[in-house]
Amino acid sequence: MDVPFALLAQSAPPPAAVGGSGTWLVYGVVLLAAALALFALEVFLPTGGTMGLAAGAAAVAGVVCFFRVNTAVGAAGAAVVLLTAPVLVVLALHIWPDTPIGQWLTNDNAQTRRSGDAARAAEAAGVAGGGTAAGRPGVGDRGRSVTPLRPVGVCDLNGRRHDCY
Repeated sequence: MDVPFALLAQSAPPPAAVGGSGTWLVYGVVLLAAALALFALEVFLPTGGTMGLAAGAAAVAGVVCFFRVNTAVGAAGAAVVLLTAPVLVVLALHIWPDTPIGQWLTNDNAQTRRSGDAARAAEAAGVAGGGTAAGRPGVGDRGRSVTPLRPVGVCDLNGRRHDCY
């Protein structure tokens, strides 16, 4: 009996490892760590949002790598990123004014702001250093120039920074 074609027995490919490829899991973890590092750099360096965008792209790529492992790991990774991102942004906005670059960009002095509790207590009691009750400088108040006055600068009066002419 002559058969025009031969039927070859084929075996099914071996099943994938449970949980997908471990390489994708490593890639996802490394990308999320890189996203966290880039976000920290965004807080402490004046990059204008470039590092923040790179951090967001790295986080998305990390979640995609988690989905390559399997759906459950991908959903867990997406949930972690979606829940921690707003917390990190709020924490960064709270920390940023105390960083040197934040103080430089906002022309603020963290030491004066930290000692502002005493100034607020004096305001609540009445007048602070001869000024008005609202904390504005008054006639006869003494202070110091924080920046050069040409023609406008910043002065420290009664523990608060004011524009001086």
